Amino acid sequence: MESNDLYTTCLRCGRQLKTARSRQLGMGPTCAKKMKDEREKQQQMKLFEVQGENFLDELKNRKSASA
Repeated sequence: MESNDLYTTCLRCGRQLKTARSRQLGMGPTCAKKMKDEREKQQQMKLFEVQGENFLDELKNRKSASA
């Protein structure tokens, strides 16, 4: 697709796009925000996750190593 080509419908939900910016991006602001939030959630590190090891397991390992 060339830079001057525009989308007419949202690539995510299929609704008709109204603004020039939305037609350039291929989705409206609501779908763009939802997609951004989903991407961030996938990349977010889980609480207490440390390089594949559970935080509580790490504490147990430290405790047993010091005993």
